Amino acid sequence: REPLPGLDVLYFITPSADNIELLLADFKTEGTPQHRHVHFVASQPVAMDLMTKLAESRNLAPRMKSLLELPLSFVVIQDRGFHFDMLSSFQALFPIIDPGLASTVAHRLVDVCRCLQVT
Repeated sequence: REPLPGLDVLYFITPSADNIELLLADFKTEGTPQHRHVHFVASQPVAMDLMTKLAESRNLAPRMKSLLELPLSFVVIQDRGFHFDMLSSFQALFPIIDPGLASTVAHRLVDVCRCLQVT
């Protein structure tokens, strides 16, 4: 990508180890930043180890102006409907529940509640 050191940038990413490394690579060189300021939006909660990497970055941390977690682990199909895009989940939940899948579904339901501001 072309460096635009005079402009701010918005990064909207899924916070995985690979994606955080790619973000940090944009700010690897101290003298030539990719962008002036960074606004970071994560599509799900950022794990503590990844948050630590972001905070410890000498070149990125001073340029970070905002960080927001926007829970988008579901697909909205109409104003009153959503799904998790998990086609094979029914077989993994019945008759014997896969604990990993049950945890994933629970986290995604929490994301729906957060977006709807359900308390």
